[in-house]
Amino acid sequence: MDAFAALLIARRSKIRRLTITGEYIRRLDLVGNVLQPKVGGQLPKFEQLRQLVYYHGLDYYAPAPPHRFNEVMGLFHLPTMTRLAAWIGNAQGGAFSWPSGKPALSHLTSLDIEESRAATMTEILPLARNLTSLSWRWEYTPWTDDYLMTRNLDLDEVMVALSHIRGSLESLQFGSTIHTTMHNGEDRMNASGSFSGLADFDRVSHLDVLLVCLAEFGSEPRSLSRHIPRRAETLSLSTGMFFNNAVEWISGNNRLATQDILQLLRGLADSRPTSLPRLRCVEIIDEDEDCVENKELDKILGKAALDMDVEVERSAPPAWDLSTASM
Repeated sequence: MDAFAALLIARRSKIRRLTITGEYIRRLDLVGNVLQPKVGGQLPKFEQLRQLVYYHGLDYYAPAPPHRFNEVMGLFHLPTMTRLAAWIGNAQGGAFSWPSGKPALSHLTSLDIEESRAATMTEILPLARNLTSLSWRWEYTPWTDDYLMTRNLDLDEVMVALSHIRGSLESLQFGSTIHTTMHNGEDRMNASGSFSGLADFDRVSHLDVLLVCLAEFGSEPRSLSRHIPRRAETLSLSTGMFFNNAVEWISGNNRLATQDILQLLRGLADSRPTSLPRLRCVEIIDEDEDCVENKELDKILGKAALDMDVEVERSAPPAWDLSTASM
């Protein structure tokens, strides 16, 4: 089947959308070995390819091989592509270099990236000045042997990367999946920095981020509205990282206190008329389902909706649609 898929890709040049996922990438290198010559021109090039999904995914027992990073980065050289969704990973040892020189990315308008450190994104985003939609998500798993994993989340580094697309970005999704059993001796996440400067992204109308990233990681949660762009119309707040010792104002609690969420949402309601006049919808994405009883959370959100005079709802994390990703 891998050989058949590789043969089909090698011979096609007129396709507009292409999705390659899972086992076609993870098991063998046939598909990757065909894609790179097509990008480089040794095989018939993709002449009309606009949307590409290339998703390896995280496998705890089968880490991505070292060459996978360069393989994926080579896809940025496709000259007609406007939308890319990819599991990138990171360069071995953390040292970044474009395998075939810097690509021209002015044509790229939508980017959906899984598993990438800020250092890598800092090299990509300055070249994508017309990017309007960015989804950037990474995972931390302490028990994996994958050398690409990192246990450091520095929001200051994230903001350095994002600053390059401040003038074009309209939709931002930034998330993180933290897999941890909280066992003694297990490596802990390190979280630092803030989203300072994000409020100045004056074209962003949709923001989807971890609630703790807006509230920051100190001993007391900070006001959510401090870092939300003024033109934001829809706001999605994920409960990811609620159970994690990296967040000082949460660590030590067996269950997130109801008052913590309610206080933050009330503060958001108070600041909305002057700071966020366009905000019309707030969504709580319940990634840590045990952090608060569902009925209790629904009561909190119902009260917040009355306080804010906007639509407030709770939802489960969306499944990643590999046919379209964030496209």
